[in-house]
Amino acid sequence: MSGKTTGARMRQRLAPNCMRARRNARARNRGIALIWAALMATVLIGFVGVAFDGGYTYYTAHQLQNAADAASLAGALALENGVEQTNDASVSVALACKAAGKPVQLVRNDDNVPDGDIVVGIFDRANGTFTPSVTGANAVLVVARRTQGSPAGPVPLSFGSFFGVDTTDVQREAIAMVDSARGGEGLLVLHPTDRASLRANGTVNITIDGGGIVVDSAHGDAAVLNGTCEINATRFNTVGGKRVTGSVTISGTSQTGVSPVPDPLADLPAPSYNPALDLGTVSYRDGTVTISPGYYSGGIQLSGTADVTMQPGIYVLGGDLDVGGSAKLTGDGVMVYLLSGGIKLHQHHQVQLTAPDPDVHSFPGADTYEGIALFQARNNSQSADILGTSDMIINGGIYLPFAEAKLAGNAGVFASTLIAYTVSISGTSSIYIDHTQHTPPTGKTVLLVR
Repeated sequence: MSGKTTGARMRQRLAPNCMRARRNARARNRGIALIWAALMATVLIGFVGVAFDGGYTYYTAHQLQNAADAASLAGALALENGVEQTNDASVSVALACKAAGKPVQLVRNDDNVPDGDIVVGIFDRANGTFTPSVTGANAVLVVARRTQGSPAGPVPLSFGSFFGVDTTDVQREAIAMVDSARGGEGLLVLHPTDRASLRANGTVNITIDGGGIVVDSAHGDAAVLNGTCEINATRFNTVGGKRVTGSVTISGTSQTGVSPVPDPLADLPAPSYNPALDLGTVSYRDGTVTISPGYYSGGIQLSGTADVTMQPGIYVLGGDLDVGGSAKLTGDGVMVYLLSGGIKLHQHHQVQLTAPDPDVHSFPGADTYEGIALFQARNNSQSADILGTSDMIINGGIYLPFAEAKLAGNAGVFASTLIAYTVSISGTSSIYIDHTQHTPPTGKTVLLVR
């Protein structure tokens, strides 16, 4: 038998085996492909699951942030009414919000522990820090949670169980505070160290309707009250101490050793003006006159029976605001800025001013100086002397950041807020602050700061 015949026969015998081997190889390849497909499908499902759960977690975090924002704002609006009312407001508003399908439930914190869901404290805008404190509080921190141990529990995951994780913890926080330009106390005395930075001597009445009194001085005799004094306010707080002699009645709470309240108008800008457009001096002894806003280098000097009406706008005075005799000064929608010179109101004067309201007045600066009627420059320490039989009605705020507000004789002041470096009251005098009509009507604006 030839070699060729033998090779052909061997190839015939081996052919079925080769075919079987090829079929087995193809089967093995298909099996490996199926395994790889299953593995890739699992990985893809995992990625899809992670993306879905991640998106759901992010959405829940957004819902919690909305709830924390709303609850902190509501708490700040109720802050002046005490810790319990602050908690009431925050809890109620949070329940109206949902996160991961359930109402957001805050745990009350009437004891104001620092790690609670609702914490009352002091927010320092300059440093961006929040310090838990019931005294001197100006802000509310709210933490909205969907975590282990929270009332609604953690956030459930749809695909996390494939990886051994069924839930995740999510929380968000917010801080709201009383607006630095429109909030604060009805009467705030700013001097940090002075003795008797608030002094009352004689037959004196101080009434703050809808607000309180804070004296920032850390002196042991920060407030000195003599004679027959009646203090009516929701609270009368001093950083330092009080010296009280004579017949003194204080309604509302009275505390010493509180934290100072920062100047709530510290970031209020000085108005701009053009010195070249100098309108000179407003000086009248009699007659009825209407004046326009602008820069008056010589200030306003009224006496006798002068009757002057101020048109809406901003008045920058380079001299005194001096109203005496039986003179009358009125203005609706005005802000008077004392660049230099002081406020001198004496004898039987009448001053009636209404601060800008952007809903009513449309001039430039109405928004900036909303609710502020009198503003004395920060480098102007001349006192505001309100003497004699005063008829002073200011529907707005009086801001004297480095000047003394001095009342004597039968003087009286009606305003929505008074912020001064020091305050001295003597004779038969009174201050009435209607903080309930402070712009806006709630007595304050609140804003989110974090």
